[in-house]
Amino acid sequence: MARQAQWMFTSTELGLPPVGSFTLTTPAVAPGSVRHARDISGSYGGAEFVYLQGIASTVEGDMVYYTEGSWTGNRLGTGANKRGACAVAMSANVAASYDWYQISGVATVNVNSAALSSSVYATGTAGRVDAAVLSAAKLDGAFFASAIGTYVVSSQALVMLSRPAANGNALVI
Repeated sequence: MARQAQWMFTSTELGLPPVGSFTLTTPAVAPGSVRHARDISGSYGGAEFVYLQGIASTVEGDMVYYTEGSWTGNRLGTGANKRGACAVAMSANVAASYDWYQISGVATVNVNSAALSSSVYATGTAGRVDAAVLSAAKLDGAFFASAIGTYVVSSQALVMLSRPAANGNALVI
């Protein structure tokens, strides 16, 4: 059975849009803002989220990369210039819209394959990650916290995030 997180911000700040509930065409907070939240369903604990602008074709669970200053979540894939901080889309946040993206804690991510405790790699499929070793595609700060389809739907897995980054690394450590 799939576990659904119910994120609630721990801040007393007023006016924060909820995580993944809807996207806005005008930013509600400054892009790049980071906030901490807890899963009130009790399944996933605490997490951090960054507020980013979306890009076309993004779906909930996609792994994206972004750079400071642009604050746009580009769907992660393999290839040149696909480097930067990484996050997980919490909604189908498309171009010219804003929403929260998860950067720490346990996240539900779209995958091609997954193996418990293995490293996470970018794939040739935009937005999806994999457990298969691929040269220069390893994500630092991320590992699989479940196998594919365990606690989530069959095309997803749980990934433990600690402010992941795509740096072009290939080593399995």
